[in-house]
Amino acid sequence: DGHSGWIEHLLPIVEREALPVTLYVATGHVQSGRPYWFDALVNALQTGEPLTLDTAAAGLGTITLNRERGAANWLRLSALFEALKALDADARDALVQRLIADTDDAVAGQRRPRFRALQPLTPADVRTLAQSRWVTLGSHSHGHELLDRIALAEAADSITRSIALLRKWSGQEVVHFAYPNGNYNAALAAALPGLGLKSAVTTRHGLWRRDGALFELPRVAVGRYDDLPRLRLSLLG
Repeated sequence: DGHSGWIEHLLPIVEREALPVTLYVATGHVQSGRPYWFDALVNALQTGEPLTLDTAAAGLGTITLNRERGAANWLRLSALFEALKALDADARDALVQRLIADTDDAVAGQRRPRFRALQPLTPADVRTLAQSRWVTLGSHSHGHELLDRIALAEAADSITRSIALLRKWSGQEVVHFAYPNGNYNAALAAALPGLGLKSAVTTRHGLWRRDGALFELPRVAVGRYDDLPRLRLSLLG
C-alpha cells in the first residue's frame, strides 16, 4: 500500500541483500498524509485490554478482540475487515468511525500499549525508494478502491491518477499494477494495457508460468504468522 515501514525496515534489507523488489503504492494516503480507513481502524484497535465491539452492522454481532495475541486474534481482526469490505462505502466509513469512537471510549483512562502506528510514506520517501537500483515502483490505485465494485471509467481514473503521481514523485516510468484486495474482473484486466501498464498482480495463489496471463499474475503470499515450512510448501505451487 505504501507504508513508512518500507523506508524504515524494508529498504535497508533490500540494499543489504541486493534484492530486487516491486513495491505497489496506493497514492491517496501518500498525497493526503492520512491513513486509509483500514489502517486507521487497525491503529485504534491496538489496546492493552480485551475489547468488545458491536459489529452487528457488519453482520458479525458482538466480537471480542485482544483477549489473546497472535494468530487467533488476527483471524478475528481479519474476519472484521473482510465484513467491512463487503459493505457499501458510505456505510463502511460510518461504521469504521463509530468503531474507532467506541474503542476510544472503551479504553478511556487505560494505559494504551506502545506500538508503531501504520503511517503512509511521504512523496519524498517515494523518491528515496525510487533512487535504489533494486526498487521498482508499481501502482496500487489512488484510493485503494475495490475496482470491480465501481464503474470501469472510475477505476481507470483511479489507476491513471496513481500512475501520474508516482511518475511525478519518483521520476520512474510506472508500468506494473496490483489490484487492491485482489479484486478485478475481465473488463478491468482488458483495459489495463490501454493505460500503459504491462502487468497486473492478483491475490490468486500460485506460481506464474511463461504462458500465463500478464494481467492476472498469481502470487505466493506470506502472512504475518506463516513460518518457513509453510512458505516452502507454498513454493511447490
